[in-house]
Amino acid sequence: MHHRGRSPQTRDSSNANKAPLCPQYIFDPKYQTTYTIHQCLGKGGFAYVYRATSDSETFAIKVISLSKIQSPSYGDKIQREIDIHKKLQHSNIVSLFSTFQDQYNVYLLLDYCPYGTLLDYINSRPNTKLSESHSIVFLKQILKATKYLHSECQILHRDIKPGNVLLSASMTAKLADFGFSCSINQEKKATTHSLCGTPNYLAPEVICRRGHSIATEAWAIGCTFYCMLYGKPPFESDHLQKTYDMIRRCAYYIPDHVPVSQRSRELVVRVLIDNPTKRLTIQEMLRHEVFSTLNRSSSHGSCLNSQLDYSYSKSCQNLLSPSAISSRSPRSLSRLSSKINVDSGYGNDPSSSFSRGLGRTLEKYVRFVDTLLEDAGESSSKVTADICDENTLPDLYVSKWVDYTNRFGFCCTLKNGIRTALFLDDSAISVTYVFLLPSLSLYCIL
Repeated sequence: MHHRGRSPQTRDSSNANKAPLCPQYIFDPKYQTTYTIHQCLGKGGFAYVYRATSDSETFAIKVISLSKIQSPSYGDKIQREIDIHKKLQHSNIVSLFSTFQDQYNVYLLLDYCPYGTLLDYINSRPNTKLSESHSIVFLKQILKATKYLHSECQILHRDIKPGNVLLSASMTAKLADFGFSCSINQEKKATTHSLCGTPNYLAPEVICRRGHSIATEAWAIGCTFYCMLYGKPPFESDHLQKTYDMIRRCAYYIPDHVPVSQRSRELVVRVLIDNPTKRLTIQEMLRHEVFSTLNRSSSHGSCLNSQLDYSYSKSCQNLLSPSAISSRSPRSLSRLSSKINVDSGYGNDPSSSFSRGLGRTLEKYVRFVDTLLEDAGESSSKVTADICDENTLPDLYVSKWVDYTNRFGFCCTLKNGIRTALFLDDSAISVTYVFLLPSLSLYCIL
């Protein structure tokens, strides 16, 4: 049931540094649908992204203030982004469902990707880098999205980077943010070339003002793959001009101490070449032997979901330790701020309250524990069976356990239904469910 005729209300903001006020309810006249606006998910250069709901569906909505459009060129830029994005339909590209505006804002209704950006995910992992297998999975999905853009749509993204890759509920990588995109022909015909994109991921020819191309997209993907494997871009430095100089000279190194296969190293080396004609193409990257290590199922995002490589914010690690949980009340927790990674893509809002971030983090923990223990029954080599009469056992008897200490930690279910996990960073969490309605369950921290 859609709602109409609501009075124009705005979300309350008690902090001047938070995202600007946004209407609490937004009406899409095209589809006669009202969306309820929730927390701010992140911000870009001129826009904020919020979580929005309508009935039982959840979306992300990009809000661009009309007051920010102070020149015809910027208005044209927004229109170009919309015109390009609305034509795209691919499983590894964030969908644009609708666009509309009122007297204050332009709205873009998008896929909701609850696990944030690939950049957030990288920075939340141990040692701030991904496993090689997961990096390869994400790489293939990004390559497939880019191949679709180039081959079927004749579009250049021009800002491929981890911050512009979002992770869906099934941990599928989706390319996002088409604010810098243009047609391949438009870029070829341009007599002058702007330096658009993100410095760490720009190819040498872009810095030298020779423009973007399919080859520069391959370079950006190579930098993204390197970032997943090693935790930072290959040309990162303390100063912009130093970064540009390193890119021009193609001066980077492959860390020896990180366990990465020769295949992955070789792919990076063959992509990060200053001469674009000698660089691996998108098609050649997709045919690279690095993907031979993937089985049929692991080439999809669902493999990450099944392997349960859920991330959690580094800022919450200490707060989720047993001592921290027992010594702080929920009220005191809600007042704590968090340090959240942000990027020019749809990252988290750095000024959003900790309670929201904590809620999302706990949801990941809960799903992590639940799925591990549900899958545990299928892994007889790691899981014990019930060997006693349940009625004779104490409440704290461990009825089921799974040992993933080589990757995540140790999880178990107690006889009384409590599920608990001890993670490798020494944080721990226990959860139990209180069913209020068939469709509603709550978890509490013990």
